[in-house]
Amino acid sequence: EKPNFVLDLHAWGSSPQDHFHPWIHSELTKQEIPCVTPSLPDADYPVLEKWLKTAEEHLVKNSSNTVVVGRSLSCWAALKLAEKQQLHKLVLIAPTLPTSIWYKNIKKYCESDRQYELVRDFVGSGLNFKKVKENVDEIVVMLSTNDPYIDMGDAEQFFADHFQEARVVRIRDAGHFDTKHGYKEFPTFLEEIVRPVRLDLRQLPESDLQVLLPDDVDF
Repeated sequence: EKPNFVLDLHAWGSSPQDHFHPWIHSELTKQEIPCVTPSLPDADYPVLEKWLKTAEEHLVKNSSNTVVVGRSLSCWAALKLAEKQQLHKLVLIAPTLPTSIWYKNIKKYCESDRQYELVRDFVGSGLNFKKVKENVDEIVVMLSTNDPYIDMGDAEQFFADHFQEARVVRIRDAGHFDTKHGYKEFPTFLEEIVRPVRLDLRQLPESDLQVLLPDDVDF
């Protein structure tokens, strides 16, 4: 069954017109899947509560078959949204996460102390992992091997610690999934949005695998 709605959230310092967002909207429209990429307020100086309010205003009333997707900082907003909303799937592209490595690295990319404080506080609100697991059928995480902002190993560890059922997709040399790295179109992302959820297939913890898979391979 196709999603009844896709809520596509853009990144910090970005807009609905940037990167792959116009393409994904066009492709979903061709498949007759409603999609909205709202303009999130104060994109350069983001406040979580404002982003969540905007996201909630665009969410359909019956969201149990809805896919919410985010890129970078908006992935945290997507996770926070899932604390309160029943969702079919989250697709998180290069997710910003409250880890020590991210906190250490991100300050050099901020243009002011105020911007750093806002971004830091955005992901410093805590997360009810149990509620997210109860509310979402599947979480898909897409990571790049050479993302300048999001350390792949660090992100994988976060999901291994908190969301073992999440399915992690590694993509080689995708940068931060932006136009600079060729992501004006993103077919793999489209496939993940429309892919049916198999509730009988759950990813096992790595410790339970009989054979460990190599790190730098796209499957």
